Amino acid sequence: MEKKEKEIPIKQSQLDEMMKKIERLEAAASKQRLANFDAKTKQENGKVIGLRMIDGKVVISWSNMTKNTVEKSPAGVWKEDQQVELTYEDGKKDKMTYVMFMRRYTLLQAEVKKEIKDEDGITFKVETAEGKKYDVRDTFIN
Repeated sequence: MEKKEKEIPIKQSQLDEMMKKIERLEAAASKQRLANFDAKTKQENGKVIGLRMIDGKVVISWSNMTKNTVEKSPAGVWKEDQQVELTYEDGKKDKMTYVMFMRRYTLLQAEVKKEIKDEDGITFKVETAEGKKYDVRDTFIN
């Protein structure tokens, strides 16, 4: 839900005068000090990542190829038999051809709330706009 910004009536001459003062101050100010001020006062936006979804279910991880045969026939036609195993948010697993997985997934935006680093990589604790929370390894996000 978007917050409504409060409107304050002001005369155009007063606004013009304030803008001239601001322009004057910025012109006279040290660029380095302005940059320092901006860096100190900027509001941190959370890092946003994309979670893959298939049929409305978030994919938490997928296996290396359970089948991975790519061959060229004598006629010169490539034949692929590649399959991955997907693990969904509810723990259920599903096998799917790699081509179908790559064609069908959609991305769900999620904000990173915490990063946990270990010897195997990074686990992201993320939250979607709907408030759902997930723990996802760095290799399974976009």
